[in-house]
Amino acid sequence: MEAGLPDLAELPVLIVSGNAHIGFRPRERERLEASFPNHKTVALDDVGLYVESDAPEAFVAAIRDWSATQ
Repeated sequence: MEAGLPDLAELPVLIVSGNAHIGFRPRERERLEASFPNHKTVALDDVGLYVESDAPEAFVAAIRDWSATQ
């Protein structure tokens, strides 16, 4: 899958992550950000793996805000 990332690198990307998720540390987020220069990152405090269920209002707001700029 990583071999295909360069083909997608210029697409706009929204990265929504929870800062309380131990499996998605800053190192992984930074790697995604470096792979997609045209990105916006929304990191939510006190949110774990399931961002959409841990913080549904913030998740939806992030998508709406981002899509309004695309």
